Amino acid sequence: MFTIPKYRKSRKQSKPRSKQSSSYNKAIVQAWLRSNGLPECEFEHRFYPERMWRFDLAWPESKVAIEVQGGIWGYGRHTRGAALLKEWEKINTAASMGWKILYCQPTELCMTVMVDYLKGMI
Repeated sequence: MFTIPKYRKSRKQSKPRSKQSSSYNKAIVQAWLRSNGLPECEFEHRFYPERMWRFDLAWPESKVAIEVQGGIWGYGRHTRGAALLKEWEKINTAASMGWKILYCQPTELCMTVMVDYLKGMI
């Protein structure tokens, strides 16, 4: 007699992500920015020496940064209360140091509107 196996969700085996992994290709982003007349940016720029705080992209000489917010439509880090409070502490400290910060989703990083914002800030 034929038996139907019980449905069981398989656990997806994924590679462990490094702390420096991101949802965008840094070489493509850098090329996009250069092709639009912007200076090179620093990725994972550490702006505050006493903490491990980093900006996703930064132009330190102009004190301009981009924070790429992934996982905002699910239960990602940027939607949880405790993590959000830590993020606010980081952003408020940066603002008090004179930094101007733009936010975007990974899909918006290489869009003309981001280039327009950056050209007005750098």
